[in-house]
Amino acid sequence: MELPRRAVTYLERGITYPKFDGWCTADKSAAMIQSILGAKPDVFVEIGVFAGKSFIGAALALDINQRGIAYGIDPWSAVASAEGWPVGNANHTWWSAVDHDAIFRQCQDFIALFGLEHRAKLLRMTSALALKEFTTIDMLHIDGNHNEQQALQDVVDYLPLVKPGGHVWFDDCDWETTRTAQIKLGECCSVAHSVGTCRLFQKRA
Repeated sequence: MELPRRAVTYLERGITYPKFDGWCTADKSAAMIQSILGAKPDVFVEIGVFAGKSFIGAALALDINQRGIAYGIDPWSAVASAEGWPVGNANHTWWSAVDHDAIFRQCQDFIALFGLEHRAKLLRMTSALALKEFTTIDMLHIDGNHNEQQALQDVVDYLPLVKPGGHVWFDDCDWETTRTAQIKLGECCSVAHSVGTCRLFQKRA
C-alpha cells in the first residue's frame, strides 16, 4: 500500500526530528500506519507513549481515515516507569532519571504540531487505572513497562477487550522479560506481521 503524502511527511520529517525523543523507527511507524489505514479502527489504544513517535503516527493514520480516536496511556512518572526493576538495574537507573514532565510536554507539542488534538487523547495514568476507560478496543499497541510482571499484566488486562479479529502490536519481542507476555498473546492470537523487534498479532475469532 502506498502511503498518503501526510504519512510520508511524518515519517521523513516528524519521526526523524532530532528533538523528538523515543525509539520507534520509521519502518515500525510505517507498518503501524499501514495497518491502521487498512483495518480502519475506531478505538486505538497505546500503552507506553513516551514522547509519542508511534502514537502520533497512529493518530495521523486515523485522521487520514477520517474516523477513530487514539488513546495514549502513560503515567509519565519516574516511579511507575522504574517499578518492578531492582534498584541498581540499568532500567531502574535510566527510568528514574528521565524528566517525565518534559517528555509529556514534548508529546503534547508534537500532537499540536501535526494538528491531531481531535484524534489523540492522552491518559496520564497507569494502564491499570486506565482500564476502566474502555469496553472494546479495535487495535492495541503494548509498549509499556517491560518488566516481566507488568508486560504480562498489560496483556492479561487488555487483550480481553480487543475484538475478535482485532490487532495487537507488541514491541521489543527480543527482551527476555517480555517472553511470558508473548506466550500469553499466542494463546488466542496469531502473528500477522513483524517489523524489527515488533510483532503484529491478530486475535482469533
